[in-house]
Amino acid sequence: MRCPEAREQVWLRVAGEADPASAADLERHLSGCAACAALAGEAGKVHGEIESAFREAAPRPELADRIVGSLRGMTPARRPVLRFRLLAAAAAAVLAAFLLRPWIKQPPWPKAEIAAIPRSQEWLAQARRAAETGGDPRQAAERALEGFCRELALRPDDPAALTGRAEALILLGDAEALDQAMADLGRVLELGAADARAFIAMGTARAWRADQAPKRHEELARGAVEAFTEALRRDPDSAEARVGRAAAYQRLGLAREAADDLSALAGKGQVLSVELRRLHLDRVPEARMRRVPLGTGK
Repeated sequence: MRCPEAREQVWLRVAGEADPASAADLERHLSGCAACAALAGEAGKVHGEIESAFREAAPRPELADRIVGSLRGMTPARRPVLRFRLLAAAAAAVLAAFLLRPWIKQPPWPKAEIAAIPRSQEWLAQARRAAETGGDPRQAAERALEGFCRELALRPDDPAALTGRAEALILLGDAEALDQAMADLGRVLELGAADARAFIAMGTARAWRADQAPKRHEELARGAVEAFTEALRRDPDSAEARVGRAAAYQRLGLAREAADDLSALAGKGQVLSVELRRLHLDRVPEARMRRVPLGTGK
């Protein structure tokens, strides 16, 4: 059993829905993986604290049924990632108890425990820094994703949470995550709440997904160009939107257009940073690159 499956089984076990056939494999993994063993201990501790804190003010059973039912009824495009669905439902029930019963007594959680709850945007920023510096963003991205899923369990159409979850999914980088990210950002567009940040995320998701889908490569790469262009209409000074569009042009073999975009950075007194190069240009497959020097416009 590998770490991603083990983490999923840990949360399922806490919720009482673990697969009995996987129990022995999980125990073997936990005995040899300190990180997953620590997660298992923390998950059990948090579960116990939640039960203790809200035993006297537990929401009615039909509330939990309604939350879980709404999750199961989601279309695949809007369904949260499996390993966070149970956590999202539990968090929604807990927060509902706070919102609907403001007169309940203060839960007996130490302040240090509350301060240790992951903050989505901070984890997202940490994941991005890791990606920009050549590190592994997955652990921080998964923590950010967990937090955004909890927010969306309570406010399913919150544009900021949808955009944040999409950005965390993009940093995970696999096909399923990128497809979910595009679905989240599509919902932001439907809500009429897309800003430059949302369009940059959409462009990035489409560009990275293009590298994984040969049959849809051109469609996705052109979609990335369109998204980055929309971002630049909203924020003409966005260096990331311009570098992202240059990388999308490279995927289409349009080296001159890519060079023009990068030359425009210098025209605005901006610099092609190592971070943006690593996040966008360095990800373009070598087979898609053209030998026109980037940044010259020639």
